[in-house]
Amino acid sequence: MKKNTKWILFGSLAWVVIAGFVITLMSFVIDEIKGEAYQLSLIAVRSNQAVISALGEPIEPHWFVMGNTKRSGGSGSANLEYTVEGTITSGTVYLRASRDLGQWRLDEVVLLVNSTAERIQVVEVTATSSGTE
Repeated sequence: MKKNTKWILFGSLAWVVIAGFVITLMSFVIDEIKGEAYQLSLIAVRSNQAVISALGEPIEPHWFVMGNTKRSGGSGSANLEYTVEGTITSGTVYLRASRDLGQWRLDEVVLLVNSTAERIQVVEVTATSSGTE
C-alpha cells in the first residue's frame, strides 16, 4: 500500500508541475500577442464616442486574444481579435496593424457590437495603410 501511495503522490506532483508549465507558457504567448498594437487599439476603442455610446463605460477587454503578431527587426504586422465589454453590451474588436522602423501603426480597427451586429469603424483604412499610395 505504501508503494502505491508514493506513486500517487509522485503522479499528482507531476501533474501539478506540468499544469504550471502549461499555464506559464500560455500566459507568455498571450502576453506576446497583447503587445503594443493591442494596447494602441484598446486606447482607440476606449476613446471612440460611437463605441462608448454602443457599449457603455467602462470598456474592459476580456482576457483572451486571438490572432497573430509577426515581427522582424523594425518591421512587422498584427491581425488580432478580442472581446470588450461595457455596461450596456459587449463587442468584438478586429484590428490590423503594421510596424515600420520600430513603431506600430493601427491600419484599421473595427468593433462589431454583439447585440445589434452594428459595425463601428474605430480607425479607418487610409491610403498609406492599404498600400495604394
